Amino acid sequence: MPYREMQLWSNLVTNPGMMGVFKIPEVKEVQYDIPVNVIFILTKGCCDIWNTKVLRSAMGAHFKLNIQKLGWEEMKEQLSGSNWFIADNNTITSSRSSTSIVDLVENISLSSYHSLKYSGSDEISLIIGGETEGISEEAFSLVASLGGLRINIPLGNDIESLNSSTALAVIIFEMKRQIKGVN
Repeated sequence: MPYREMQLWSNLVTNPGMMGVFKIPEVKEVQYDIPVNVIFILTKGCCDIWNTKVLRSAMGAHFKLNIQKLGWEEMKEQLSGSNWFIADNNTITSSRSSTSIVDLVENISLSSYHSLKYSGSDEISLIIGGETEGISEEAFSLVASLGGLRINIPLGNDIESLNSSTALAVIIFEMKRQIKGVN
C-alpha cells in the first residue's frame, strides 16, 4: 500500500509503515499461568480499551486476555469461588468520601500485599481502580459482602499511591512468586 494511502488510515503523525486489521476477539476460556482475575474499573469517560494507543501500549496482550464487560452482580456470579482483594492505597479522596463508602472501607480489613498467603488459592479476583476515580462504592460493597480484603503496597517518602499498572505489576509479581514458588 502506498505510504500516502496508509497515512489516510493511520491516526499517527508518522505511521510505522505497517498496518493490520483485526476483529475484536470473542470471549473464550484461556488457561493462565496463575489463577488471578484482574478487574479494572473503567469509568464513563475513561479511555476505550480498544483505542489504538491502548492497543499499541499493550503490545498484543488484548488478543491473549479474556476481556469482558460485566456488571457487579454478573461478576459476583461468575467468580463466586474467588478470594477477593481490592488494591487500595488506603486514602479516601474528598470527592468520594460519603459516609457509606467510609463505613464500607473501614469494615474491610487492610493488609500489606506481601504479608498475605496467596498459594493454595483456587482463584483470586483482584480489583484495581483508576488513578483518578479510585475504587467505586459498588466494588467495596461487593468485596465486603464476600469477605474480601483490601491490600496495599506500603510506600515511603510521602508518596500517596502508585500508577495503577505499576501497583498491579507489583501485586501480581508477589502472587506469582508465592503460587509458583519463584524467588
